[in-house]
Amino acid sequence: MTDSGAVIAWLLDSDPSIRWQVMRDLLDAPESEWRAERAKVATEGWGARLLSYQDDDGQWAGGSFVPRDFDAREWQEVGQPWTATTFALSQLREFGLDPSSDRAKRTVELIGANSRWEHERQPYWEGEVEECINGRTVADGAYFGVDVSAVVDRLVGERQGDGGWNCERINGSVRSSFASTMNVLEGLLEYERATGGTPES
Repeated sequence: MTDSGAVIAWLLDSDPSIRWQVMRDLLDAPESEWRAERAKVATEGWGARLLSYQDDDGQWAGGSFVPRDFDAREWQEVGQPWTATTFALSQLREFGLDPSSDRAKRTVELIGANSRWEHERQPYWEGEVEECINGRTVADGAYFGVDVSAVVDRLVGERQGDGGWNCERINGSVRSSFASTMNVLEGLLEYERATGGTPES
């Protein structure tokens, strides 16, 4: 048997983004206590560090899905850098950045005003054509209080015949992919948590 007390102590001796969730989910701490710890995500540790890399226009690395100056050759040679806006936002959601905080509200507003998808310059919160990207957009938007219902409706209508989703559907794929399906399902779950969802979603 593992000493659960030692594991809890180890988890608590970490970042605020982990501590507040341990306090809420494992220790049943009073809401006032875990909320106070959660508030530190914006000012201490990993969350604060990630926020420190945010551009003045609200984005990260100057782009929505890839950094501003990233090119196809670099993608082939190095791969996805995971540093642009969509990945930073998803990470902040997973850290538990309080969506009602001034920093979160300002970030959402700036991204809505300034960020455009690389595909065809679609406004960020309207999504683009790939289901895996739109699943993340729904999860982040719903969590941070953005109306992403139009993206949800589109995702529901894009489900493959085998029950899932594939970001290559636009290129002719007729099978679901595990990664795309998980992104969409996580987005729909976050949407349901935030809004109650729709019968279709």
